[in-house]
Amino acid sequence: MNIEQFSPVALVVGVTEVIKRTGKVPHEFLPLVNLVLGVFFVFIMQSFLFSGSVLIQGIVTGLVAGGLYDTVKGTYSMVKK
Repeated sequence: MNIEQFSPVALVVGVTEVIKRTGKVPHEFLPLVNLVLGVFFVFIMQSFLFSGSVLIQGIVTGLVAGGLYDTVKGTYSMVKK
């Protein structure tokens, strides 16, 4: 199994959730954590070659991860009622 088969979005969601549960980072900074982790994981998956496209892909990955988490959380809350 190659690292390219993993989705950086899933990694960002998972690592951000672990960071959130430790309580070390205030909730207001979690979107920034998503962005930094997105850039980090895309950088790793691009064989440690940094470019403008890696930065853009990382930012998009972080934003998608945050939106995905919020959407699933909101949907679960609606279904749970």
